Amino acid sequence: MVQRSDQISALTEESSVAYYDHNAETLSHAYESVPFDSVHDSLLSWLPSSPARIADVGAGSGRDAAALEGMGHEVFAVEPSQRLRAIGEQRHSSSDIQWIDDSLPELSHSVLEENSFDLILCSAVWMHVPPPYHRDALLSLHRLLKVSGRLLITFRNGATADRPGLYRVDVTDLIDKAAALGFSMRQFKETPDVFGRADIIWTSLVFEKRSSRGLRGRQPSQQQLFGLDLD
Repeated sequence: MVQRSDQISALTEESSVAYYDHNAETLSHAYESVPFDSVHDSLLSWLPSSPARIADVGAGSGRDAAALEGMGHEVFAVEPSQRLRAIGEQRHSSSDIQWIDDSLPELSHSVLEENSFDLILCSAVWMHVPPPYHRDALLSLHRLLKVSGRLLITFRNGATADRPGLYRVDVTDLIDKAAALGFSMRQFKETPDVFGRADIIWTSLVFEKRSSRGLRGRQPSQQQLFGLDLD
């Protein structure tokens, strides 16, 4: 496993978290101005229909965590930005939302137990994870999910100069890594930016955890993978 003490990872995490800490008030207002259903319209059908245990990794101001809690779920809101986390805890206080200071790729907090989550939402986070750490991040997410649990990932594509610590995501490589580690892909969609930024589009991926990691045997081709639910 790649060590987080690596200079690139440390600098990237510091610059990303510092940006969110410095701009927490402005960003939280922007996040809260757009309803959960509008932002995640392409993912709504994949949410559990009955009360479930959910991790919101990169919870930001807590908009998504609060929406999920309002549906009857127990939510673990994981957010490394101290200021965003404080805003979220104040704005969305609930006994069914537990706020946690942690981040990818490890997700090593003691309350994040193995094989304990029905669903993990990882929204607007993946473009902050340096590509060399994608495999480690997927391993951590796989470890936390129950068998048949779902992983929902969204990330932006397009301009990266406006934010520190942003990386372009190779979606084909991400899907290949996920398949090799024991995930089956259920959905691939691209949608416009909800804030109307013409140079940015959003990708949403839905994965499901298989019974074991790194299953041997023939994996689906890219043509087969991208033939899934592309509307």
